[in-house]
Amino acid sequence: MQLFTNISHEIRTPLTLIKTPIEEILSRQQLDPDIRKHLSLMRRNAQRLLTLINQLLDYNKIEAGKIKLQIASGDIVRFIENIVGGFEVVAKEREIHFTFSTSQKSMYAWFDDDKIEKIVSNLINNALKYTPPNGSIRVSLDFPRISKRINNSRFPALGTYLPSIFRRTARNQANGELKQYTSLQLTVADRGCGIPKDQLARIFNPFYQGNLFNSMLGKGAGIGLAYTKELVQLHHGEIDAASAPGEGTLFTVKIPVDYAYYRLQKGKGVIEKSASEMFSEENISLKSNSSLPATENVRMPAGIQSSKPLLLIVDDEIEMQSFLVDILRSNYKIITATNGKEAMDIAVNEIPDIIISDVMMPEIDGIKFTENIRSNPLTCHIPVIILTAKIDYQHKIEGLQVGAFEYLSKPFHIKELVLKLKNLLKLRELWKEKYSSELYLKPEHVSIDNLDSQFIERTKNIIEENLSDDAFDYKTLAQKSGYSKRQLYRKIKALTGFTCNELIRNIRLERAKELISKDQDINIAQIAYSVGFKEYSYFEKCFKDYFGSPPKNFRAKNHT
Repeated sequence: MQLFTNISHEIRTPLTLIKTPIEEILSRQQLDPDIRKHLSLMRRNAQRLLTLINQLLDYNKIEAGKIKLQIASGDIVRFIENIVGGFEVVAKEREIHFTFSTSQKSMYAWFDDDKIEKIVSNLINNALKYTPPNGSIRVSLDFPRISKRINNSRFPALGTYLPSIFRRTARNQANGELKQYTSLQLTVADRGCGIPKDQLARIFNPFYQGNLFNSMLGKGAGIGLAYTKELVQLHHGEIDAASAPGEGTLFTVKIPVDYAYYRLQKGKGVIEKSASEMFSEENISLKSNSSLPATENVRMPAGIQSSKPLLLIVDDEIEMQSFLVDILRSNYKIITATNGKEAMDIAVNEIPDIIISDVMMPEIDGIKFTENIRSNPLTCHIPVIILTAKIDYQHKIEGLQVGAFEYLSKPFHIKELVLKLKNLLKLRELWKEKYSSELYLKPEHVSIDNLDSQFIERTKNIIEENLSDDAFDYKTLAQKSGYSKRQLYRKIKALTGFTCNELIRNIRLERAKELISKDQDINIAQIAYSVGFKEYSYFEKCFKDYFGSPPKNFRAKNHT
């Protein structure tokens, strides 16, 4: 399994650098028809390679018992209709008559959407592969009742030590109870070349390719049907094939979709999940309309300020680095690193607004790097997107557990990455409102349950302790905080939206407002000097700009 994982990573990264630029170029409006045709061919074959890699990995995981069935309730007719609809265009291009029929317009059932999608897609793909032009493919869906024997035995064996009165009950439970359940019956029939009788029994064997298959244009690798059968069996179903040379082939899949059946299978490799985890109502177009500028590896020199968000890209593949820089540089100021150790040093010194990181890297990998980002007070606020070839569920959970905000698998869609970056930065704006409001609360009202809140509270305390010192500025604040001026500036700006000097001034003004409101006997000019303003005229201007009225009017209004 480790060998397959490593091979997957090595193949998926260069595959990303083939597939993603092709998709971006194809999204352009003005493109020569011949060039578009060739690029479409390249994209289809890149997708075929990606599908094969995923099937090989999944096939081995199923055999090793590392893939579980995750069921949820949903409209299975609508779900399969959407899958089948995606093949109609392909069939039309190949001049194949393609039909879909169902006995029910709607049927809510319990099923694993990922497994069902792969089963349906593999069977239709297989039919398209071996059906010539002017042939036909018919997909039909039905929901018959089936009988399944459920083993709900509480007795591991029929030991002779059992009293005779219990032996019949134990025997019945051990053999299983025969019950009726609703099932899904999917048939995929093609009028293609057909399969000889002597080969039909072996088509579900992994890597098997008969002589007829080898003579066909676009032959497969011999993994698709074996993989499909494993998925069907994982879903507690059965798959059969019937065929005749020159007449076509019929595949029939029967899978239970009744909750009563799976309720008794819980704890035996069946996990129940919510419907919201399975379906998404929003379909986002994942094509990008932006053009790619010339590849350039960009590193921002220290001290340069930019209105664009600062993005740190961490990947040991220089080509991947350059590609990400190309597609994101118009909206971000970008710095790069080739491993987690280097990236951590850069993150602490530059305090980026957002980070994209690979997982498998030398020195420190992406998981440990993300964990380090989350545990450092200077960087704990920075959102991290993990971009990796490790697509299995366990690695995704591992990444999310250490604090990654998003987990994208390679190959990725440009638009999806762009939208996730944009949404995370919007979330950062909401954080700024939260922490800027915390600055002016009394200590007993401030939440200090995380590193960011602790940083805000400590910074506020340092400022308030030096409030009367009119020479106290951001340089002194940095010294007393133990950070460099740049580190402190970037951290405070990221959390509150203020510069360090603005933060100090605003806290002084808030303290002045509190004193003005509390005691009418204290001269306002004295209050201004006591909170660190050298000149009363400057204090009055700042107070009016910040609160909307001069300090005298504010006092009069609050004591009428």
